[in-house]
Amino acid sequence: MTALLSLALCLAIPIVNAYTSASYRSANGGTFPRHIAATFEYAYPPQGTNWQSQWQAQLGPRLHGAAMSRTSCILCSQAERGDGFSALQFARRFREPEVSIAAGLALLLALVVNRLFTEELLNSQSRADLIATIAPVVILLDALTSLDITPREAEPVSMTGVQTVWQDEEVGGILSTELQWAADALIENSPCTSLAVYWQNRTVLLRGIFAPAMAKYPKANLREAVRPGPLLNKCAASKSGAPEYLPALQLLPGRIEFSYFPEDAQGVLIIPLGAQQGAVILATDRVRAFKEDDIAWARLLSLRMGQALKDASI
Repeated sequence: MTALLSLALCLAIPIVNAYTSASYRSANGGTFPRHIAATFEYAYPPQGTNWQSQWQAQLGPRLHGAAMSRTSCILCSQAERGDGFSALQFARRFREPEVSIAAGLALLLALVVNRLFTEELLNSQSRADLIATIAPVVILLDALTSLDITPREAEPVSMTGVQTVWQDEEVGGILSTELQWAADALIENSPCTSLAVYWQNRTVLLRGIFAPAMAKYPKANLREAVRPGPLLNKCAASKSGAPEYLPALQLLPGRIEFSYFPEDAQGVLIIPLGAQQGAVILATDRVRAFKEDDIAWARLLSLRMGQALKDASI
């Protein structure tokens, strides 16, 4: 009986895994990458709407400049909302590493107890126990591979600089609202402490902590605050849209390219704006601060800013 239970649970793993993977869908039935779905923690759309129109609405000027948290994104269908109990909720709970580890250990313990208290050991039972041992081992290995092991985060550094809030005077109207909202969303919902938007060979927006020399710049000259170097030029001209990430900036000689950030900035993330015309440069006060979900979040907002700048034709 124990052997049959072990084998049944072992067969259930790929079935549950396939079921939960297929459930990462948007409200209109389109699939969404698993790591992006994990990033936004399963926010839900109102009934009768699709996620694309809701996404556009939330990114639009109706926000009145309010920063949106990651949980405001629209990913799951109404059936997945989580009101009450569902088979999908049970499957996701079963796939949690802690539950799988407990189930695997319980099955191994049951096999050991069953063997110790059996008066007469038959060859058939030995073979069954050997086969049944495979199932809990597979369950344990599957759970261990699913564990989210996060390395210890570095302590933040108190950066020396001036708080700067500036945007190009040519930026106005809806474009201004879009850029300010995206900048607020990035600073509020990521490790970013400084943000610069570079578009068509000039600086368009600055937000956060910058080098003390910025305080001496006349506002008219802040268009030249970002002086592009090899890394920025390479990323801005990227056709793939892949970001450039420098997780430990202080160890790299190329840090002199980012002289507009504080000298003690610990990391830099550069994300193309699309159309090979610019990039968003983010600085942070911690080594290895930007994780996969932070980069995914920043890329989504950067693409939105790039599209807004392209449409505005400034």
